[in-house]
Amino acid sequence: MGKKGWIRIVEAMTAILLIAAVVVIAINQNQRLDQNTSQRIYAVEQNTLNEIQLNDSARAEILSIPSSSLPVAWDSFSSLAPNTKEIVMQNYPSSMQCQGRICSTSDPCILGYQNTPSKTIYAQDVVITANLTLYNPRLMKIFCW
Repeated sequence: MGKKGWIRIVEAMTAILLIAAVVVIAINQNQRLDQNTSQRIYAVEQNTLNEIQLNDSARAEILSIPSSSLPVAWDSFSSLAPNTKEIVMQNYPSSMQCQGRICSTSDPCILGYQNTPSKTIYAQDVVITANLTLYNPRLMKIFCW
């Protein structure tokens, strides 16, 4: 008579453990997919920034921006750094939205509250310091979502 109660308790505990195992596996798989996406986006951002660093015309554009114009928002790239904007636009798939920002090295260089989407934002930055004739350090940052 008492054995039926214990059997039901064991069956219920087994069912709970099976459901919990399935939930944990599903969550773990989802985190792995998010991590792969993050790594891929960061790699694209880093490659783009490396290309800007190595491109003489983009470096010259960034270094020639007057300190009074800093920080340079994405909307102003067309007039102040068109080659740099073109490099950024060429390296990203149409499914991603990206914006750049050029700041002084002492500036926190944030995206800005009015432009911030309610998605996960991936950001990478690089310091552009000098070319052969000019030393004028700038921080170039890319934000993607």
